Amino acid sequence: MYLFYLDESGEREYESRGRYFVLCALGLPVSEWRALNNDVLMLKNTYFRDARVEIKSAWLRIPKEREKRYIHRYHLTEDELNEFVAKLYDALLSYNITIIASVINKEQMQDQYKQPQSPSSLAYRLLFERIELFLESLPDAFGLILFDKITDLQVMKKGYEDLLTQQHLRYLEKGTEFVRVNRIVEGLLFIPSHENNLLQLADLCGYNIYRQFFMYGDEWDAHRRFINRYSYFERIESKLHRSSEGDYAGYGIKKFP
Repeated sequence: MYLFYLDESGEREYESRGRYFVLCALGLPVSEWRALNNDVLMLKNTYFRDARVEIKSAWLRIPKEREKRYIHRYHLTEDELNEFVAKLYDALLSYNITIIASVINKEQMQDQYKQPQSPSSLAYRLLFERIELFLESLPDAFGLILFDKITDLQVMKKGYEDLLTQQHLRYLEKGTEFVRVNRIVEGLLFIPSHENNLLQLADLCGYNIYRQFFMYGDEWDAHRRFINRYSYFERIESKLHRSSEGDYAGYGIKKFP
């Protein structure tokens, strides 16, 4: 059994700024869940003396938030926080994780389609299909999908959980246009990210993929691969799901259009 933790990066509405919307899944065999979770808890206790501290990519990279959320609150130095992040990635990458992401270029969608499908709905279908195909590539593997819970304070996102749940259940019952569903089980589960270490790791991975496309997305369009790399994307790149030939285009990353 695999657990897939999903988080998004970028804005899902066409009217919002930013070219890209990314939905990222961090997959882990359930047999390795406890060990990875314990490693994260140990690191949090060692550096923050608080196992409940929430790790978010935005808070780590925005200087004001970095200072407020971590350095000032927990009396850390910049070097200590950087050391924590490095060890967090070391822990993550030491396990048998699989990363799968869908990437929607909102500008290209609007240019190519008169009535483009919503980025979030399209991204979820593309990701759902690739999780199913990944599971089918393994003997007797099944998967459960867990999603970062949307808070009621995010007014523009109200109803989003219901739409995703209905989409998920429809796929379980009928499959998608391209994939029959045999390996993904159960309904979509929503968990607040501040309560779940693996969702926090999925947030880091999702932002790294978003940043990679923000910086070098034109390379992907031209070559279907990257020539240059954002440093933290490079750290997780080896964990992207790949074809038997070692290519992650269409497997670990599905960019559309």
